[in-house]
Amino acid sequence: MLGKKGISPGEGVLIVPCNSVHTLFMRFTIDVIFLDERMKVIKILPLLKPYRFSPIVRGAHSVLELAEGEIERIGIEVDDLLEVISE
Repeated sequence: MLGKKGISPGEGVLIVPCNSVHTLFMRFTIDVIFLDERMKVIKILPLLKPYRFSPIVRGAHSVLELAEGEIERIGIEVDDLLEVISE
């Protein structure tokens, strides 16, 4: 994400394996979703601002980084099961 100006709505970055993230040197806010091995949402962290660290999330297997506001727009909640479709 370094050097990028943002993430487009409807797109994201899946990081596997991962249980924490940072936004050091980023120029934009992101929404962060922590997922277990089954892709079940175990923690949501909306609006993580630049130059911040997320907590280490116990049980997280991967992290999905989305554009600012996507968690609220889509209505993602803890315990939701996600399916990743790549094009």
